[in-house]
Amino acid sequence: MNNGNWLNPLAYSPDPSAPVGTPGTVEGTVYGNSPRNCVVGPHQRNVDLTMGKTFQLTEQQNLRFRADFFNLFNHPSFNNPVPASVGSDPGTGSTPITSVVGTPRLIQFSLKYSF
Repeated sequence: MNNGNWLNPLAYSPDPSAPVGTPGTVEGTVYGNSPRNCVVGPHQRNVDLTMGKTFQLTEQQNLRFRADFFNLFNHPSFNNPVPASVGSDPGTGSTPITSVVGTPRLIQFSLKYSF
């Protein structure tokens, strides 16, 4: 497997060209013989955490502090690999992962005064 590839492109090849449409013409197909969803992308991990504390100021007044952490451990979730370009020779394309999904760690604080 080449460096930077999520899967081995040599394991897949397109179907041979078949007559499609007008009789006597041959057009290429982009469908191979792999089953549906046979390639699974990298796992995505995301941990969100919320912590809060309510302070009793008087009998009828409260102050609530809340902290929200989104993607707490700041773990990158990689996107699915980009397939080889259609029409390239079998086994010459690459399948790099070029982007991430989701957001980096976000922290949000809030105060709520109730009366």
